[in-house]
Amino acid sequence: MARLISTRLGKGLSSGLLFSLLGAVMVTSCASSYESSSAPRDMAGSAMNNAIEADIVAQSAPALPTDGAVQEKSAESLPVEPAPGSPSQSKPQLIKTADLSMEVEDTSTAIQAISQLMGQEQGDILNLNESGSSDARQSANLSLRIPAARLNATLEKLAALGEVENRSISAQDVSGQIVDTDARLRNLRKQEEMLLKIMEKSGEVPDVLAVSQELANVRQNIEQIDAQLKLLKSQVAYSTINIYLSEPATFSAPSRTKFSTELKNTWEESTDSVLGFSRGLIKLGLALLVWSPYLGILALLIWGAKRSLRNRRDRRIARKQAAMQQAAMQQPTQPSPTAPSETQS
Repeated sequence: MARLISTRLGKGLSSGLLFSLLGAVMVTSCASSYESSSAPRDMAGSAMNNAIEADIVAQSAPALPTDGAVQEKSAESLPVEPAPGSPSQSKPQLIKTADLSMEVEDTSTAIQAISQLMGQEQGDILNLNESGSSDARQSANLSLRIPAARLNATLEKLAALGEVENRSISAQDVSGQIVDTDARLRNLRKQEEMLLKIMEKSGEVPDVLAVSQELANVRQNIEQIDAQLKLLKSQVAYSTINIYLSEPATFSAPSRTKFSTELKNTWEESTDSVLGFSRGLIKLGLALLVWSPYLGILALLIWGAKRSLRNRRDRRIARKQAAMQQAAMQQPTQPSPTAPSETQS
């Protein structure tokens, strides 16, 4: 009877252990999927639950785990936080960017000096763009990548190459991002280990497939977060320097020309203008000669139209005058008042 009770107690504790492991996996899976992936995991979680239940019914616990072992297994499912006083907490993780604008005597010489300096400081030239202006001034834009520990020393050496016009340094604190990303990565690795243990205990093919799918998703998240963490650490380890180089402006006094040279230039300009005017007249004459038939027809049409309008106007005036004369002839003539006196005399 005591042996039966101990066996049942062992089975109950083993079941509780497996369910606690499964719960920890599901909690960490939900947390990681919320931050790095948006794919639904309900089907995979239910499949794993079915696999564990079938595994518990099919297998019996080989030994009775102690309380210390249970606490150790539960501690593995908790998020791993960085220890107090670790470098990730004590030292701020900064992404530094410097901008430097300076005036140099010769741009090409300055670029060669910067290239040699990058070799000494273990840096790289990421981008180089040279250009020239109408006043023969050369300029250049450079982007440099330098170890963060040598940023200040490199800036001092660069400033010695010419006259500094503008200098600025900006920093972005990514300590929280690095700590958070590192904690997520550790949690996902613990979750991967738990899924591997569950896969070893699962015997049914559907259960193995469900756990394999969940394991593939976890490993994909591990790769993404690991790449993000490496990128942040690389940006912290190396700083960027943006440099603008320009040459000083050169002013030349205007040269005076001789009087004979001015006369010569005036004569040449006058003869050129006369020749140009003569060429224009010749071209105009040739154009009129070519277009003369069409211009003649157009002139005849205009002359005919004007003549027709003039004839119509003359006929209209003649008709008005004839009408006025006819009206004057039809009116009766009245004797003047002086006519009788003349007759009596």
